[in-house]
Amino acid sequence: MVYRYSSLRHTGLTEEIQKTISMRQTEIESAIRTTNNQIADIQTRREEFGPVDLAQAAADPETEADMLRQIDEEHKALYISRRLLNELLMRVQDSTIVNVLARNENNSMRVTFGNQNSGLQIGVSNGPITGISFGSNERLNAM
Repeated sequence: MVYRYSSLRHTGLTEEIQKTISMRQTEIESAIRTTNNQIADIQTRREEFGPVDLAQAAADPETEADMLRQIDEEHKALYISRRLLNELLMRVQDSTIVNVLARNENNSMRVTFGNQNSGLQIGVSNGPITGISFGSNERLNAM
């Protein structure tokens, strides 16, 4: 009975944790998609570095090199960002599983009763206990 109560109590916590994990994963996955779109845009921009840009670059050769360098730096930064987001997603998933298991293990209760088959034995009571008398009513009346 004690383990069943513990399991029921932890079900709510586990569901809450899973909801939080799901939200975080969705946020990270959205950031990864955005980063992928930005990387695609950068690659397209690099490929479209066309005649207009080349005409401007002919007037100032350093401009072409600067523009290409800037595009390459943006691509590199976005690639690193995507890699970090993927790693973050993996760590969120891993650490969440570990936390759920640790919480379930740490919050579970174990109650061991003695060999006596009489009297009242309560492992955990989260509410009032009423209507219980110990011994016979004769002793209570004598006092």
